[in-house]
Amino acid sequence: MAENNLGLMYLSGKGIEQDYAKAFDLFERSANQGYDWGMNNLGGLYEKGWGTEPDLAKALSLYREAAAKGNEAARKSEKRIEPLVVKTEANPSVQPTAAAPEKPAAPPAPADAKPDTSSGPAPLSAQNPLEGKPKPPPVPDKTVKSDSSGG
Repeated sequence: MAENNLGLMYLSGKGIEQDYAKAFDLFERSANQGYDWGMNNLGGLYEKGWGTEPDLAKALSLYREAAAKGNEAARKSEKRIEPLVVKTEANPSVQPTAAAPEKPAAPPAPADAKPDTSSGPAPLSAQNPLEGKPKPPPVPDKTVKSDSSGG
């Protein structure tokens, strides 16, 4: 879990210089230890191509593994990218669990319409690295005062 948390810091650049390659390495170590959030976050890096070459088949595989451990964000990501991953010679193990539903064409939106946010959470990004996981409360500033009067 610690590798995953440090990976999130490198991904977002909060409190440390942003470094996708280090985030990738830390998420990979976390995933290899069986941590579902490490698998989910590593899948996100493969999906976006951050710190590695984009690989939707690897992303889908990681999302599926994390979803099997009960990770809801991974399940949503799995369903979102599954229609984009096709079985090929390079990815013979990719088997979509179900066909993507056909969506009827939507009429054009009026110019003053707000964007549709009903399609789920925002995609993985440095600003939203946890995709659906609640943010922790802010840590209060704890300034340590010392008594240097010696007495």
